[in-house]
Amino acid sequence: MSANAASRTFFNQLLQPYLKNDGVWKCPSKPNAWVNVDTFGSDTEPAFRSYGGQNSYAANTLYCFPADLGLPMSQMERPADTSVLMDGTYYGAAFLGQRMNTTSTYPLYWKNLGNSYLFRWVGGAASQPSDAEAIQLGKSRHQGQINCLFADGHVKSVQYDRLRVDASLWRAMSSQP
Repeated sequence: MSANAASRTFFNQLLQPYLKNDGVWKCPSKPNAWVNVDTFGSDTEPAFRSYGGQNSYAANTLYCFPADLGLPMSQMERPADTSVLMDGTYYGAAFLGQRMNTTSTYPLYWKNLGNSYLFRWVGGAASQPSDAEAIQLGKSRHQGQINCLFADGHVKSVQYDRLRVDASLWRAMSSQP
């Protein structure tokens, strides 16, 4: 486990006392799915092995990070339209064009949707997917659909192409960038 992973608590770990089954964090359609510790290490940059707590689902980086946002559901403008968790290969995902910390990789977190992975490791080297490859991989998990959990608790399948670009599916408040 990397030093960064050892000092963090991720959403699957916070929910463990309630779920009592780590298997729910492994999507059957995700190759090399893992929970808490990446025992495969075959497709992940060494610095990110085990970081995120699991590699089948991603959290909305705009709403869920930082974790201490503290926005009660009663203050959310559109909980039925705000995605919280979705099929992804890293602990965080974003929509294309999301304006977050532009000195980091956050603007590229859309490349973590579906089976695409921004921090992928191929042949002993980092190998970030091109935009076209990220789209192809992103659509590959559920035939172009991404399963999303919304803030009001319902789950539905959303077309990958829509989730990737529709900012309204990611914003809890209209004032968010």
